[in-house]
Order: sequence, then structure tokens, then C-alpha cells
Amino acid sequence: MNVKAERKKQSIPTYVPADAIKLPMFFEHKPYQGASGRLYPLPFSDSISDEKQDVDYDIITLENEYIKTQVAPQLGGKILRGLDKVGDYDFIYYNEVVKPALVGLAGPWISGGIEFNWPQHHRPTTYMPPSFLVSQGQSDMDFVAGYDGGKQKGIATVANHHISPGKKMWHWGMGDFGDMWCSNLTDENGPYIELMTGVFTDNQPDFTWIAPYETKEFEQYWYPIRDIGDVKNASIDAAVNVEIRGEKLFFGFNVTGTFKNSTVVVKNKGNIIFEEKSDFTPDKSYLK
Repeated sequence: MNVKAERKKQSIPTYVPADAIKLPMFFEHKPYQGASGRLYPLPFSDSISDEKQDVDYDIITLENEYIKTQVAPQLGGKILRGLDKVGDYDFIYYNEVVKPALVGLAGPWISGGIEFNWPQHHRPTTYMPPSFLVSQGQSDMDFVAGYDGGKQKGIATVANHHISPGKKMWHWGMGDFGDMWCSNLTDENGPYIELMTGVFTDNQPDFTWIAPYETKEFEQYWYPIRDIGDVKNASIDAAVNVEIRGEKLFFGFNVTGTFKNSTVVVKNKGNIIFEEKSDFTPDKSYLK
């Protein structure tokens, strides 16, 4: 695969948060996401502009011939976009406007993309720029997936389930409350769902400890899926669906790499009922 990384300015329509209030926020007992809302010494912004304006952001683009991902370091290091170039589908929810709401511990928070949170959900620095680097490199896996049956496209994520046990889906809900929050957070790209995964904890609002000088590391893999229907299992290499359709057995999978002269074997109670050799690549779905 031909992989390239590029850093350049990109203009995004933005509702700009107000400057942080000048007095420090000493609010020791603010409840927040099931944890302490203690804020000091972080700056706190308590309002968002109602006027939209174009703002230039540093955007890191990583892409190959199959997918394109964009990271916004100035927006908390959020993965802003994940585009399945083959299916022409944003497998990660793409919000085309930066429209914060006062959801974060320090004020502004935006929907869309993939957001890393520590020590709690919508972390204190969710709207602040982190340090970053671009590197390359390559563990019992567990998975969760979301699939749009109408478009026959979706997303799968896999991780070591001993380290990343927490998984859930979250949604604002259908009705006036959900419509209000979608209008608070986007101009045109709602509604949406959030797939949440917890690392070293079950999930929001579960917590764990990190000791002084301790380091904890984890890996998660997110990739697009298409054509195969509801995912029944997934790994770093592939996502698979097996189900009865009518009176026939359907099976299909998407792969994340190139696998030449591979063998597909389907068994029923130990007996081989289907076997085929083929070459597999990320741009083609295998469907039978």
C-alpha cells in the first residue's frame, strides 16, 4: 500500500468560543460525568459565538489508496474524518462545521470524529491542542461495529478485550430533545450515533487508577466495512458476516490488507461445505 502523510492548513466554518474568563475557576464540587468537576488551573470558556466564520486549522491527512483520515491537532487531537475512498462513505461521523456546545469540563466540546478521553468523558483538554508526532508501525481481539443498512456501509473497531473491555452505543434520541442537541452541534450533519469504547475500564462512567509515574498503553483499530451486512466477528485483518438469508447461507467479509492465494473454508459440524481460493484486497468485498 502507498501511504502518505501531509500537514497543511484547511479552512473550516467555525462558531468560535469566547476567550477564557480571566478569573480562575475555583469550583471544587462541580459534578461532571460521574466524577469531580474540579477545573483549576485550566482556562474556562463560558460562551460560544452565534456567528459562523471560516477558521484555518492545521490538519494532518493520512491516506492510502483505500482510506483517508484527517486529524485536527488544534481540536484536542480529534480524528476529524475517516473516509472510505472505495465506497465514497464517511465511516467515521464527519461534522463539516466546528460548532461547540458547553459540554466539556472546560467549556467547548464538538461532536464528530473520534475523540480520546482521559481521565473522564469529554476530557478537560478536549478543545485544547496536544503535542503529537506522526510515526509508523504495526494483540486476543474483541470488536464492536456500526452498520448503515440503507447505505450498506459502516465501521468496525477491534482491540484487546483484556485491556479495552468497554463498548456501547450512545444517541441523543429521536424527538425534540435530540433535535435540539443536533442543532446545537452541527448545521447539516446530524443526527448521529456515538460508538464508545472503554480502555482499562468498562466504559463511561466507570473509572480506574493510574499511579504516579505509571504508563498505560493500548491499541485500537478502526476501519470501514461495506456490502456484508451486520458484522458477526472482526479482527485486525477482516470483518465477517454469516447468516441465513431465505433458505440459503450467506457469508461475506471485508479485509484490511492484501491476502493473495488465500483459502476460504466454511464448515458445518466439522464438515467442509464450501472451500475456495482467491486473492483478497480492501477495495473488494467477498460475498457468497
